[in-house]
Amino acid sequence: MTANAPGSQRQKRLVQDLSELDSLARDLKRELANINDETFQPQLAAVIETASALSAAHKTEPKAMVADDLAGLLSAVRALEIPYQDPVLGPTDTIRRLRASKGLLITNLIDALDTASSMGLHPRQSPLPLEAVGSIARAEISGLLKALSHRLSEVEKSLNALDRARDDTRPFKQEAGLLSFYVGSMRVEIDLARLQLAVGEHAVDFSALARVVETMGTLTADFVATIRAWGGKVSTAVAGTASEMNKRVRNVTKGVRTVIQWVIRRQRDYVLPRQIQHIGYRLPAASIQQLVGLLDAISSSPYSGRADLPRLSQSEHIDEDALLVLIEALQLLGFIRVVGSDVTATEAGRAFYKSDLMQRKHLFARHLLLLIPLAAHIRKVLEERPNHVAPEGRFLAELEDYLDEEEAREVLETVINWGRYAEIFAYDYDRGFLSLENPIDGV
Repeated sequence: MTANAPGSQRQKRLVQDLSELDSLARDLKRELANINDETFQPQLAAVIETASALSAAHKTEPKAMVADDLAGLLSAVRALEIPYQDPVLGPTDTIRRLRASKGLLITNLIDALDTASSMGLHPRQSPLPLEAVGSIARAEISGLLKALSHRLSEVEKSLNALDRARDDTRPFKQEAGLLSFYVGSMRVEIDLARLQLAVGEHAVDFSALARVVETMGTLTADFVATIRAWGGKVSTAVAGTASEMNKRVRNVTKGVRTVIQWVIRRQRDYVLPRQIQHIGYRLPAASIQQLVGLLDAISSSPYSGRADLPRLSQSEHIDEDALLVLIEALQLLGFIRVVGSDVTATEAGRAFYKSDLMQRKHLFARHLLLLIPLAAHIRKVLEERPNHVAPEGRFLAELEDYLDEEEAREVLETVINWGRYAEIFAYDYDRGFLSLENPIDGV
């Protein structure tokens, strides 16, 4: 491509837009010392830091995720609520300059997105279902936001460990380049995710947050796949940290999915009323002990079958994101209903609470086979085989048509945990086989 080719000119224009973004961020930074609003000041500082990091990451050579990053920052800047006056000094020149600067920043980001679009770089579509697109009041989900922030901090710890591993070992040229690219790119995404959690006095834009987290997942999956492909060439420290990073990014993704379910419930005024249609549904990773304990808590005093979610979280000492996982599982199994923030035990849920151990197993087995297609599928396969035995790999292979390898393993472990409690099948942990050994009678 020649220096005057259209693509070269468009990239040059995008680099200029990103340089201007850095300049606007520096201008805003000079105003920070003059701001007395304790809520607004850290939000503006986060915008400035993220804008600077985004510009630094892309202005030399814009990367493939530049449009996603620009769109995320634009969402946060639009949500930034600049006060009309200083809480100490009243109307000031600083406030007036900040309001003007916000407009300039939005214009710059829109121009940069237009330039990126002309290069074929577009923000990915929101990964959320239509019901969850939009914002939700942060006061309703403060516990979930704290949990997400903690998970982002865990990702950052792994990122810092990668930085140290790069300094302590002597990576070969390609490894050094990959580490530099991944660490730099992920720092921008972490800044953007934290920005979405921090900015906006009343609401959180989960469409933008989900887009950022999806970008983190894509970057990490590519990074880990490359590290594994290089095998013994990569230092033990880097390989180990990459594996840890993969798990922690997945935890962030799971946390956002939990929040999405909350958003959907608030939009529809209920959670997951639909019946699961296929075996590859991503079942919530909830153990039988947790499910039975929560259902008993809801059904007994002081709730007597009806509980408020925030109060339930406090009384049972379960953080909100973990609680929503259990709530989803109990509703999928038909033992509770959720309307708004109220959880009510169904007739089946009340019957379960009043039953003895074997009656509970019978009731759980009926609901499991009726409402969870994967459980019914496993039982059917085992019944049809002459020896009533099947290797777990047979079911993992089917699940991987819907889920990635780790998610498939997690879903199978969950349904095995539920199925063993219900005694609809048995599982040999040493050999990895499922069977109808001692199945419950009459199911």
